Amino acid sequence: MRSFIIFMIVIALANSKTKIPANGAKVLTPLVAKECNQKVSSLLGVVLESHPSIAMSQEIVNGNKAGLEGAKWSYYPTPSVDMSQTSKNTQMTFRIDQPLWTGGKLDAGYDIASSRVDESTVALDESRYKLIDNFLNILQTNLQSKAQIKALSDGKADLERLGAMLERRIRAGVSAPNDRELLDSRVNSIDADLDAAKNRYRISKMQLELLMSKKLDCGIDTSDKLHSFDNLEPIAHKMLEVNPALKKLDTQIATSGFELDKAKASLYPNISLRAERRQGSLYSSDFNTNENLVYIAVSASSGAGLSYLSTVDAQKSKIAQIQLEKQTKSKELLDSLMSDHNNYSMSTSKIKSLKQAIVSGKKVQESFHRLFLASRKQWLDLVNASKEVMQNEIELSNQQTIQTISRYKLALKNGNINLNTGMIE
Repeated sequence: MRSFIIFMIVIALANSKTKIPANGAKVLTPLVAKECNQKVSSLLGVVLESHPSIAMSQEIVNGNKAGLEGAKWSYYPTPSVDMSQTSKNTQMTFRIDQPLWTGGKLDAGYDIASSRVDESTVALDESRYKLIDNFLNILQTNLQSKAQIKALSDGKADLERLGAMLERRIRAGVSAPNDRELLDSRVNSIDADLDAAKNRYRISKMQLELLMSKKLDCGIDTSDKLHSFDNLEPIAHKMLEVNPALKKLDTQIATSGFELDKAKASLYPNISLRAERRQGSLYSSDFNTNENLVYIAVSASSGAGLSYLSTVDAQKSKIAQIQLEKQTKSKELLDSLMSDHNNYSMSTSKIKSLKQAIVSGKKVQESFHRLFLASRKQWLDLVNASKEVMQNEIELSNQQTIQTISRYKLALKNGNINLNTGMIE
């Protein structure tokens, strides 16, 4: 009987633990939240969408488009009202002017307005380009400092393990207390480097958040699929074709050319069809005197003195100046491209050798540890071996970051990053 009662109690307890809620909802086991990651291309899209400099450049484009619409209206008739009055008489003139021929002034004005729209549009792309390049520079600092924090923390943990072993040996009278001072000195040095790395990481993260106008709560994934950039020559040709800074200079040259045309056209007369209605007269007190006229009007002005020639020469010099500026900019871009490509190539070769050096260094460190226990190596040798491994790991992370960021920069220069969305093409 006692066994039966115990059996029933066990069943009741089991049923109470597995009881389903009355509403029929299933009881779910809470899951640990996974760490989120955002790709660089996604972050670039956020930057391009939210940064105020892009909105400012877009407003400049809108303003120039409005100016282009205004230039179109210059081909249409222009109404005007003129009122003249003496002490006794008044004359009012209602006039409509329709340009017939201006020697190219209207066409040049329209071309200038159209070219300025193109220039501001390319300047918008240049703002996006500079913003992406700035983001990549800050991202490089952020990734390098983050990796350096990990390498320094690992190096410090390794020294702390050695320190625990050293304390046991000191208590046993096998090692000298002076060895502790060397270890403390190295740990203090790592702490100083660690503080500096944490500060760089904190500042760079704040700068990234400032560019994005939002908090950076997720990790950064640099696994975007990028093209291979082994051959420099095709990248250089493509860069000179697509770089927005060079395109902007081309549009500035075009704008200056149209301004030169307008300056040359200023010497030609303006011919227009004019319709007038005059009411009243300055020479008669009869205000009811009306007169309707339709006639061809011709007007011309060469400007003060020889200002026409000075204006033409100034525009020619401006065109030559922008052309030379374009040549200078092209050389600067090529120099920057070669630097990025060299960083990419050098980091690729260094990564392989550093990985081998780390593997060898860890083997040497283990060997020195055994030899130290056998009193065949000094404490300094063991600490130096640990330091060398840590430094190689820091350098490896630096080179890996340089390789990654250089690939993104080469993709930007090669036109593989969409300047509107930040997506990799």
